[in-house]
Amino acid sequence: MHAILLAALGVCLAAAPCLGATTLRLGAATLRLDERGVVVSVRCDGREYAQPAAPPAFEVATDKGVFGPASVQRKGKELLVTFEGGGHLRLALTERRGFALLRVTDLAVPGTVERLRLFCLPTGALETLAEPMNACYDRRFAAAVMATEVNVRAQALRGPGAGGNNRQQIWLTAETVKQFGIQPAGAAVIACPRAEFEETIARMERAAGLPSPRPGGVWSKRSPWAKRSYLFVTRFSEADTDEVIALARRGGFHTILIGQESWCASTGRDPINRLSFPRGLESLRATIARLKRAGFRVGLHLLALSIYPPDLYLAPVPDKRLMRDAFADLAADVDPAADFIPTMAPPKAFPAVDGGSSGYGTVIQIGDELIHYAERSMEPPYGFRGCQRGVHGTQAAAHGRGARVAHLKQVFGSFYFDLDTSLLDEIADRLAAVVNTCGVDMVYWDGSEMFQGEHWYGTARLHKAFYDRFRNKDLLLQSSSFGHYSWHFVSRAASADGHGDLKGYLDQRTPSFKWYNANLMPVDIGWYYLYDTSATTDQFEYVLNKSLGCNASISLQTSPSAIREHPYLGEIVDLIGAYERLRLGAGVPATTRARLREPKRDYHLEMEGNKPVLRRVVYEPWRMVEAAEGATWEVDVKDGPCRVGVEVAAQRGRPADPGSSGGPTVSAEQPFLEVDGKRLA
Repeated sequence: MHAILLAALGVCLAAAPCLGATTLRLGAATLRLDERGVVVSVRCDGREYAQPAAPPAFEVATDKGVFGPASVQRKGKELLVTFEGGGHLRLALTERRGFALLRVTDLAVPGTVERLRLFCLPTGALETLAEPMNACYDRRFAAAVMATEVNVRAQALRGPGAGGNNRQQIWLTAETVKQFGIQPAGAAVIACPRAEFEETIARMERAAGLPSPRPGGVWSKRSPWAKRSYLFVTRFSEADTDEVIALARRGGFHTILIGQESWCASTGRDPINRLSFPRGLESLRATIARLKRAGFRVGLHLLALSIYPPDLYLAPVPDKRLMRDAFADLAADVDPAADFIPTMAPPKAFPAVDGGSSGYGTVIQIGDELIHYAERSMEPPYGFRGCQRGVHGTQAAAHGRGARVAHLKQVFGSFYFDLDTSLLDEIADRLAAVVNTCGVDMVYWDGSEMFQGEHWYGTARLHKAFYDRFRNKDLLLQSSSFGHYSWHFVSRAASADGHGDLKGYLDQRTPSFKWYNANLMPVDIGWYYLYDTSATTDQFEYVLNKSLGCNASISLQTSPSAIREHPYLGEIVDLIGAYERLRLGAGVPATTRARLREPKRDYHLEMEGNKPVLRRVVYEPWRMVEAAEGATWEVDVKDGPCRVGVEVAAQRGRPADPGSSGGPTVSAEQPFLEVDGKRLA
């Protein structure tokens, strides 16, 4: 009897530290929550990462107050959270190596729910905080809390330093709010060795039913496709196919991306541009098939949230589901010819100027008429001046006092549609049908940085609407911007559109590469325009230096007309091909890559026999030479010994007038260079 009592007492004492606690076992990592739902331990490979003073993992806010857990209990594959204000939360629990999935199966609390916290994972201030990915990691350990539903907001909160030190706490959280729907609700909690982080995310995506594209059969963030450069062709037609194939081969491009203005008449009701593809969808499908038979992957570029005029969604009657973001009331009757539209109050919420590609436009709607205004009148009489009536295919009409005046939101010259209407599904159906019929390999969602409401939610809803309709779930998907949920769709992200001073432009963008790298997002150095002669060979080679240094793809953006006419195109495309082969060959030392990443330093690729060599080059500014007399300047060679070279660019222009000496007339259409009486080509 005495021995049995001791044994029973020993069992109770051994179990005592675990009473009321919940443990999540994730292979190399273990998470422990106390009885009030606070994560008190995050251990991985014998190291502790949690810090004290964290908020509870679960929380509900209602119209009656904010309540934390009174208790958290684990019952097999379920967590039961009882709240202090009454009511409960049930979550289905799935534990796997490196991650746990939580899914709300029941929520019953008094009052109206305004916000529900699904989890809070406290970590110390690790080396890298990745937002919007909502992850934190260093060289040993990685943690993340990721949404598994499109309406779940995942974000990192910053707490104070704990334990008397200056290290800021990071709380990785996931929650739903009333505005976007409290349910469905789910989150993934990831804790694993850093070396297993990417592989763990990929497995988690599949287990949770999240988007997890595999371009070329490899998870998108690691796919070799994401490292390959592409040719972005604009103003392209079916008749230009052979010319584009030849250029793409010369440059060693993996993919040919067809610009929206080439293939698409409108993202609204009639998607195919029949001027470029005379037989409509069949012409586009056949052209893409030819490009693919030539050995290329093919992509379609589109401004996914846009409706370009002319379009039946705009005229003759503007669709009620277009985005309207400012309103006023007509102060007096107006006839169809009036160029001043009076309003009862100053139109403060309306754009002052059109703004071009970066503005929101100056088109208003009254009744079934669209009107373009030149300026606002902010003093009496209030309203809009310089109005063009009946634009974009609508009819000018008379309107009575008190009529509603609405601003139609535009971006990049197109009209936005309201994501909260059925128009999203209509347009996604129509454009996904083009993608599916043509069997494309890549889609570029442009214009994804500008949305109504909160960016993280807008991008997720838009991208998901299209992706759900794509037959091929393993497309290479690229976007001009991404949020937390849409991170899963996107295989790589471009830094920007390069034009004008390519070197200066790229130097401005290069610091942002750290943000992409922190979020495990493959970097595309971006599109670089080759339309006019401002894009010189040295400008493009600077971009290629950075591409090689960062091991990142680039895109050459050009058109068939520029292919035929640009004086440097052949040299630039040959350089792109040479750099692409060098970069993909993986024979460039890390020290060389680091030098290539340094800003404001140019290198030129040369061949010594069969060996590629990068030489440091200093380019002086271009100088315009308009006459032989006085065309001299000095070059200050600061570092030596070195070679000094001269690059001469003779641009085409109008035919020259006959010389007064009576010598032969020289046309500027046939430029040449003469040195010491010897004419050089």
